[in-house]
Amino acid sequence: MAETGLSYGIAVLARFDPRLTRATLASIRAFVPQPDRIVLVVPQTREHLFADLPAGNDEGSERITTGDGEMLSAGIGALAPLVDIGIVVPEGVIFDADYFKALRRKVEDFEDRVGAIDLVHQVVKIDAAAEESSAELSLQDRPREPPIVSTMRALLAARSLLGAVFWVRTATLGQIRLAALPDLGEAIAYALALDALRARGRTEVGFTSNARHLRLIPERRSGYDAGYHLYRRLCQVTEAQRAEQALRGAKRLHLAPGAERARLIFTQAVRALASSANRHHATTFLKGALAARRDARNIDRTVQRDLRNMR
Repeated sequence: MAETGLSYGIAVLARFDPRLTRATLASIRAFVPQPDRIVLVVPQTREHLFADLPAGNDEGSERITTGDGEMLSAGIGALAPLVDIGIVVPEGVIFDADYFKALRRKVEDFEDRVGAIDLVHQVVKIDAAAEESSAELSLQDRPREPPIVSTMRALLAARSLLGAVFWVRTATLGQIRLAALPDLGEAIAYALALDALRARGRTEVGFTSNARHLRLIPERRSGYDAGYHLYRRLCQVTEAQRAEQALRGAKRLHLAPGAERARLIFTQAVRALASSANRHHATTFLKGALAARRDARNIDRTVQRDLRNMR
């Protein structure tokens, strides 16, 4: 039997660019019906960038400021006491008008589903230089990319580099502690939450055709730090899972960190070869990721040597 009367809330994570956040909020305001609550989560270190950006125009909107790494837990924490279904979306993901209707149908028709990740494999690339002076990004008349491109991205690209939407039945969270949110790769934190939720009901990771991910190009900044920290985060997840496996045995994961590290290297290598606009960022990202890989291997060798010496 379908559930009735469920309440829904959406937390929008404002990360780096207010134009991307505005675009995400505008797509949410096109939902019919509207979600019961909209929360705008703003990072303390970049609060000034979003000073004039309200979450909405009604009583169901709220704006909170928190530490960069705590944005996921703060967003869910603001929604959990007030709604049955909490949805988290990062800036730059824009929804089609029927996304919310499709999600409600999925949630209410399958009561055993407690949470899921919708990966956004359709991308809209926007010339950052052309939009530099615009307060809002113009999204009208932007064509959708060919389906074959989106399909190949879904098959081959690193999940941690895709836009990702997370939803959860807030009553099932209990004492689960949500992972810190990295500067890049929201899907990693979402997947760790689903790993913890698996024992409480059905969870899944899939792709949605009802949303698109806005990307500003070219990316002129160095990608070294992003590559290093994202790859290192995946290594840390591997280490934590090895320790848990030793205690409780192996379990199936929503985002296998070993496969994701390989996808990450592959994705950036393709970008460096195929995209002149993003070549600098992709190349420096690769250098950072490979440096993290080298450091992780050195640490692992040191630990193994110390363990042998203790015997």
